[in-house]
Amino acid sequence: MTSTSWTNLSYYGLKIKKDFTLCDTLLKKYKDRDLEDIEIDTMLKMMKHKTTVATALTKMMDIMDTTKRIENIERLLQAVSPEALAEAQKAIAT
Repeated sequence: MTSTSWTNLSYYGLKIKKDFTLCDTLLKKYKDRDLEDIEIDTMLKMMKHKTTVATALTKMMDIMDTTKRIENIERLLQAVSPEALAEAQKAIAT
């Protein structure tokens, strides 16, 4: 049995898809009749779970985006020649 990593984006994507599919199925099933309290409660709990998963996914995407930007900045800094850095330090010192 394999365990799912909580940092696996595809896991969260599949969970959100499953929640949307289930919500869609329930809405189609109950569209022509009045909902009971327990059915409304179930749908609200599902929507809360979907929101929690979507929030976690958004946070992970933000972290990944920030990491990429930091890596790009590091590459830019490494590309600067030592002479240019020395000239910049000299200009700042005067």
